[in-house]
Amino acid sequence: LFTDDVLRMIGIKTRDLAATAKCEADGVFLSRLSDLVVTLNKASRFMEVIGSEHPVVKLLSEQEAIDHLWTGEDSIGRKVIRLTLHAIRPKPKLQGKRALSAAAAGAYESRAQDEGSAALLESLLEQEPTTLRDAQELLLSIETILRSLNAPQLAAADVVHFYARTDNFFTVPETEISGHRSTPVILRACDLDMTADQSEEDVETFLQSGMVSDACGGKKRKRPDGADPRCKKYQKGYLWGQLAAWYKQTIYDPSASLSADRRGSLSLPDPESAFGGGKGYGKRERGELLQHLLVHPSYYWPTKWRWSFKNPAKIYGSPMFDDALERSRKLSQKTIDPRDTSVVAWPKTMRLIDELRVA
Repeated sequence: LFTDDVLRMIGIKTRDLAATAKCEADGVFLSRLSDLVVTLNKASRFMEVIGSEHPVVKLLSEQEAIDHLWTGEDSIGRKVIRLTLHAIRPKPKLQGKRALSAAAAGAYESRAQDEGSAALLESLLEQEPTTLRDAQELLLSIETILRSLNAPQLAAADVVHFYARTDNFFTVPETEISGHRSTPVILRACDLDMTADQSEEDVETFLQSGMVSDACGGKKRKRPDGADPRCKKYQKGYLWGQLAAWYKQTIYDPSASLSADRRGSLSLPDPESAFGGGKGYGKRERGELLQHLLVHPSYYWPTKWRWSFKNPAKIYGSPMFDDALERSRKLSQKTIDPRDTSVVAWPKTMRLIDELRVA
């Protein structure tokens, strides 16, 4: 990164810098390898506890995906249509002292001109798609109408486009995973806050008493549930969180940060966040979004943007996930070489970016 002249000026020899960089790189590699091994061990332990009869994630069937996108009462399509009709339908004019200002009257007339678009949206509600592709085409029809309004709803149109370009949706099934406990982890006296001369019987008595070391001041306290502290209590989403945060081994509940990690990348924005709100959606923010997808398609979306991700249906999926899933399948089938740089890693995402740039 530095020329020899610059290195001499700052008093660092090239050989020393290269040696230091190699040592640091080796340390990072070994640390990451260790984290990966520990994570796989945790995942294996988790699967042994819950058993194969409890799926961790479940891909939606085609009919379930259709319900999510269109036919369900709170489907994406119907929700967007309701929100759009509320936004563009003209409000009754006020009389007397509360008469509309010139600007408000202009907005009223603009909304009145969109009545034809409102009728088109209402007619779409009568459509009954029989395939996922049909549901996606109906969403694209909504997108076209949103962009053609007198005051285009660009944020809503972009959100609809994301959903319409997603082929694989999945959810975390409601099972009895939450509350499961692992088998006891083998601990020695040196692993605990105990003296070396205490026997294994003392260790067992200590553990069975439900006493654990407190991080504050080394004091001991009882577990609220009186459970064996050697047993890990699993929460819903544990495995997903552990695999997502495989490089972090010091957090007790890895599922706690999942809501932030999947913002945009796996959980698409709530349609409600595209309408109203104090944050605008101009060229700058839209450009930032497209640049983010181009450079970091797998990263979560920044919180400074207007989007919310409450996702009440708890259904996940995105074009970026489709790309990752397809690449994983090709790698497992050995139909592509991971070293081949000519293979585009995110073809669907790149196509989506091109479509949004033109829109």
